[in-house]
Amino acid sequence: MVGNSVPTATAVTIGGTPAVGQTLTGTYTYGDVDGDAEGTSTVRWLRNGVAIGGATATSYVLVVADLGATLTFEVTPVAAAG
Repeated sequence: MVGNSVPTATAVTIGGTPAVGQTLTGTYTYGDVDGDAEGTSTVRWLRNGVAIGGATATSYVLVVADLGATLTFEVTPVAAAG
């Protein structure tokens, strides 16, 4: 039986202007050594290590609570098959 490798997300970055009301955009490169296409990968934004409710898209609009906080864009890659 041949194993199936776990997909990866590399080159995870955040772009945009860090100011209230501005949109940040998270990007990443999906990879799968088995050649499986990307399925429904999940993303979320974190503020000081805690998930921000409802922030599960690749873009996020900054709010007052983000002032002085560390924001993180997190990706869990999922393969369409395999």
